[in-house]
Amino acid sequence: RIRINGPLSSIKFSAVFYDEIHKLRNDETATHQACRRIQSRRSFGLTGTAIQNCLLDLWSLFQIVNPNLLGEQKDNFKEYYMRPVLVMRKVKACRSAKKKGKARLQELQHKIKNFMLRRTKKQELSHLLPKKNEIIMYCKLTPLQARLYKNALKSPDFELFTRRYEQCDCGRDQKRHE
Repeated sequence: RIRINGPLSSIKFSAVFYDEIHKLRNDETATHQACRRIQSRRSFGLTGTAIQNCLLDLWSLFQIVNPNLLGEQKDNFKEYYMRPVLVMRKVKACRSAKKKGKARLQELQHKIKNFMLRRTKKQELSHLLPKKNEIIMYCKLTPLQARLYKNALKSPDFELFTRRYEQCDCGRDQKRHE
């Protein structure tokens, strides 16, 4: 727990490092709000997974390390970035929605690119890590799980995923995943 009150609230740190910052992605928690009240000239967030569930995670984390870079209000971020990107990803999205979503995603990537450093385990740590062992165990689905699985297989989004390497129906001689 972090409590920012009393003498600690008056200290202005040179730098604050938040290790595993992804744990602070819920901006409604007391811990997140306390971290936002910490005064510092610079803040750094360390994580292997900046976005765990949705783009809103990114907005929430940036509110701690670089407040208001992605907008002051969460609802404005949702409306301006999140909604167009989500609509763009739908199978039945029209061309203009896809164009708008792609533009907003590129704009967001451009805004954050100078504030994020990405390194994968494969690039830097592979020689230090043990070989990966996989153990596959099969188990029977419950009736509810089986019904949900069958419904998922019938969805247009799943069909798009399974046919992603096929030629696109649009006639542009591209694969679906491009």
